[in-house]
Parts: sequence; structure tokens; C-alpha cells
Amino acid sequence: MKTLKLIPWVYCVFAALSLTACLKDVPADNSLTPQEIQTAFKSVEGHYTGHVIYNEADLGSGLEAKLDTASVTWDLNTDSTLIIHEFPTRFLAKHISDPSIREALEAQPNQDMICYIGFIGINPVTFLVNPYTDAFYLFSGVETRKLQIGFLMNNYFSYGAWSAEKKLLQMQIVQGGIFIDDVLQSGLLPTSVSFMIEGSRE
Repeated sequence: MKTLKLIPWVYCVFAALSLTACLKDVPADNSLTPQEIQTAFKSVEGHYTGHVIYNEADLGSGLEAKLDTASVTWDLNTDSTLIIHEFPTRFLAKHISDPSIREALEAQPNQDMICYIGFIGINPVTFLVNPYTDAFYLFSGVETRKLQIGFLMNNYFSYGAWSAEKKLLQMQIVQGGIFIDDVLQSGLLPTSVSFMIEGSRE
């Protein structure tokens, strides 16, 4: 595990500037022709190796950002899905406010994350990312609870962009809520959590 320390605004500005730079040339209606979608897809198709980054400092605490990283791989083999392999479950659990639920989720194995994608630009290649994970089943000693992670969907803050110059694919996804037994638990995640993912094609 590699830990980096940056001030919070650097982390936020990095995400915001990356988003602005990648999406500034996207048409207002965000529509691509089928041919343009295939062109965009062929530009980024393949297997990638990289890492996921997130701020593990307590959100809203005013403390200096503490960035944690983990190695991940992913495959982008169709124009509608990509799969991030072995996404670290401990990252998803870190900011859950209930200690017992947080610890139970941290004990769960890493899980592949299916991301449904939609291309919205070709210069540069950009696409929206809609992540989905299977439910986690947590045993409390008395009963088993179903926990589902909710992510932002069809939102410009959940996106991917390809830098042809750097040969680098960067993505951001945003954890937005926690569901227990299919009911949103608004108090379990005090604020949304962003994850930056970047890597190179093999």
C-alpha cells in the first residue's frame, strides 16, 4: 500500500480540472453516431493495468488529504461495458459511518466491478461510467443483511477519458450511497466519495 499526502484542494482541483479538460469539447446533445461510437471504442479497447486512488482522510474533517492507492486491472472489450477486476472492498467501506457495518464490509473479499459505459466524445475519447457491484451479504451473528453500494449514474462526475498523447486512460467514479436490504440508508455515507482510476493499455 502506498500512501501520499496532499492538501485537500489539490485532490479536488485535480479531479475538477481533469473533468473540464476532457469534456470541454463534448457536443451539447452528447450524441455520437454508431460509426463514431465504434471509432471511439476501437481507440480504447483492450486490457489495462493501473491503480485506483482515493482520499482516506475523514470527509469533512478539514484534515490534510491522505491518498491511498491500490493496483487494479480492467478490460474494455465492448462499446458498452468495462470490468474493473478486484476493486478493493476496503475503499468502499472506509467512509461508512456505522463501525459495525464498516468492519463487516472491510472483511469481505474484493469484487469485480462491472461498469456500463456510454461514449460521448471522440476528440478526446470520453465516456460516462456507470459502476455496479454485486450485493455483499453481511452476517451480524443473528441475521444476514444485504448491502449494496450505490454510485452516481449518467453523471459527468462519473466519466472516463483517453489521452492519446500520454497513452493513459483516466476514470473517476463516485460512491453516492449505501443500501441495506434494498433501502437507501442516508446516514451511512455522510458525503459522496470519489475514486480516481488510471492506467495504461498492455
